[in-house]
Amino acid sequence: MNMTSSPICFDPTMLGAHDWGFPVPIAYGPGRIAEVGRRCVGLGVRNPLIVTDRGSRNLEFITRLQSIIGEAGLKSALFFEISPNPIDTEIGAGRAAFRDGKHDAIIAIGGGSAMDGGKAICLTANNLIDLWDFELENQRQKLMAIMRFRN
Repeated sequence: MNMTSSPICFDPTMLGAHDWGFPVPIAYGPGRIAEVGRRCVGLGVRNPLIVTDRGSRNLEFITRLQSIIGEAGLKSALFFEISPNPIDTEIGAGRAAFRDGKHDAIIAIGGGSAMDGGKAICLTANNLIDLWDFELENQRQKLMAIMRFRN
């Protein structure tokens, strides 16, 4: 198939560095991992928990991230007990690792499972709400949003 006649268009800027939020800041693109230490320092983060999946734990980018964080003068630990489609016991173990390690932030790195696991650990890390209480179809909801407006 001739690539010039392909109905799929390729935009070379897609592979560049980009920032976006949904709702947390996300930085992606070639070389962006080198910014992590500086970004942590800028946010006042001193001891992040790195969350990834089991399949990524021994890959070079994880070792590189740990080095970059260390070079910034920060402590960190690695939590990698995340499977594809993370389950509640894995999230609970991640929450325990976060609390036991006195971490102050989570860096989720890897594929979608690592991102999902990192977000769920972050959601439950500093409260007593069970992960399943965030399920919208759960009949025993304990989560309530209260908005207060000033007159």
